[in-house]
Amino acid sequence: MLIVAKNDKAHIAISNQIQNRKVTKIYLALVRGIVQEEEATINMPIRRSTKDRKKMAVAPNGKEATTHFKVVERFGKYTFLEIHIETRKNTPNKSTYGPDRTPSSRRYSIL
Repeated sequence: MLIVAKNDKAHIAISNQIQNRKVTKIYLALVRGIVQEEEATINMPIRRSTKDRKKMAVAPNGKEATTHFKVVERFGKYTFLEIHIETRKNTPNKSTYGPDRTPSSRRYSIL
């Protein structure tokens, strides 16, 4: 979705709502693979992918993030998901995820 403000007053109001986390962002994604869980929560740090800046990726030095998803529908080898991502501000010099907390080997590709 693209949000367009009609004037400066509206732009400031929208910007403040986004900055103060008053806006709920819900994403829809078609992923390659059959997601077994009906819904789940993933707690992994994310940041922009180093391979493709348009994508986000799990990375030990990323922002702490909690991703909630639920299956909307399954289509053969694909799963349609509703996703809600919560990010928090990074805490300097504090590592939340160590080597024993690596992402699951099960991966899905967002199409």
